Amino acid sequence: MFLITYISLFFVVSSLLSLVIALIAWRKRRIPGAIMLFRIMILLALWSGANIFEASATTVRLKVFFSQIEYLFASFVPLQFLGFAFFYTGRSQWLNSRFYRYAYVFPITLIVLVFTNKYHLFIWTGFSDISSYNLIEYQHGIGFYIFWVGHAYVCYRQV
Repeated sequence: MFLITYISLFFVVSSLLSLVIALIAWRKRRIPGAIMLFRIMILLALWSGANIFEASATTVRLKVFFSQIEYLFASFVPLQFLGFAFFYTGRSQWLNSRFYRYAYVFPITLIVLVFTNKYHLFIWTGFSDISSYNLIEYQHGIGFYIFWVGHAYVCYRQV
């Protein structure tokens, strides 16, 4: 079911480093932007943690399942990064309830599309066989580019 590889060990290190940085950010939470940095690092740690299981899984079905779990965390990273930049640059007044109400539409829609992909193939149109390195290639559909790449680009462009 699972095979530990060098790639999965990389994600273990990544997850642990993200948790250490999150702890440091939490200790400095009174500094503007520190709470947002904490949120980013927790999301990155969870994303990397799910990646450990995806990289170690030995069946396509398990790899896709853990990839779906990754999207629960990865989808919110660009939005949190935008919030961090707004706090850090003194523009936190933009982060009101109206902003969040509209901003969360993209990541939540992406997560719904990821978990219902088998019905529409909007995010993934197919998968390769498992390679000798225990990896698969995801063939992305148009939804991946619209919701993931487009959402991330818009958030990072605003910074």
